[in-house]
Amino acid sequence: MRILLIEDSEDFGSAVREHMIADGHAVEWAKDLSEARYHASGIPYGLVLLDINLPDGNGLDYLREMRKGRDSTPVIIVTARHTVEDRIEGLNAGAADYLVKPFDPRELSARIHAVARSHGNFPKPYSVGALSINAAERRVALDGQPVNLTAREWAILDCVLSRPGAVVLKRKIEEELLSLGSESESNTVEVYVSRLRKKIGRDRIATLRGLGYSFVEESRNGLGDPVDLVQKVRSVVDDFLKKPWFAGRLILDVDGCPAWECKADHAVRIPVVLRYLIDNALTHGLPDIPTTVSVRADGTIAIVNAGPVVPLPDLDEITERFVRLATRATVPGQGLPVANYVIKKVGGSLELASPATGREDGFEAIIRIPR
Repeated sequence: MRILLIEDSEDFGSAVREHMIADGHAVEWAKDLSEARYHASGIPYGLVLLDINLPDGNGLDYLREMRKGRDSTPVIIVTARHTVEDRIEGLNAGAADYLVKPFDPRELSARIHAVARSHGNFPKPYSVGALSINAAERRVALDGQPVNLTAREWAILDCVLSRPGAVVLKRKIEEELLSLGSESESNTVEVYVSRLRKKIGRDRIATLRGLGYSFVEESRNGLGDPVDLVQKVRSVVDDFLKKPWFAGRLILDVDGCPAWECKADHAVRIPVVLRYLIDNALTHGLPDIPTTVSVRADGTIAIVNAGPVVPLPDLDEITERFVRLATRATVPGQGLPVANYVIKKVGGSLELASPATGREDGFEAIIRIPR
């Protein structure tokens, strides 16, 4: 998890930062509120550790400023102020927890994990095949045996677990490793990904060449074994429908479509494409009309109401631009270019089509898959 530490004491700040890095977190250290605002304006953080007495202001005022600006990042106040009144004031200002100096670093770790769990900043523990992961407690097991990961390996695993099935850009992983003090060479990410694969399974992290990496949620049946793609599509849609705010906004249509077998490698990549297109549709599609995911017997998957009725973009042009910019950690408008890039890697294609005459929904995104 990426943590912003706001602390003016050199000795204390250095000790906390080193302990958090050893726990596998990426830490940015701001020594006053001005520096904290600079860091917070650039990237999102999973948690803030906040001192109260700072050179350029009061930490509680900064916390109230965060909450007034609708910033819900959980904050743990870390201070020498110890009275009951101090604690009440900090919690009422919006802090998730309050820790009085001095303290045992292990207690800080436990409180960070507890706050992160309660705010959903760690994925829930789950198992896939022989692998089980509990990111909050920093525990991994393979075939029932504990697996010890380094802080840098945890940083990569946290990145790909933040959106299972989606693509994490290589540049974002590089930034996470840099925040842990790793030297950045041309193959740094590849080296640590290789080490992580040796520990958790070589097929668990997929490489999207030229872009980044993706966590593979499913176990592969076997090299080349066919997979029912209809079931894969259903699983992706069901994942979206588990979120209550998508209720009524997403419909799956597979009626009359027989089991549709495809290569195991395709069955790993195509859900990545589908997730990006559905996310794009739910974000940009017409709000009063549900998005329909339709699996068709002609070998296509259509996402109806995939975006607003505007001049449709040139997919190859925006994909080329995206790949050119993908060395950056944050690239706007990832959905369509990433989907187009990935589907082409398995020999398929993505097409955009305006709605049929008389229809009032958004454009269609049509995935054509080799069979």
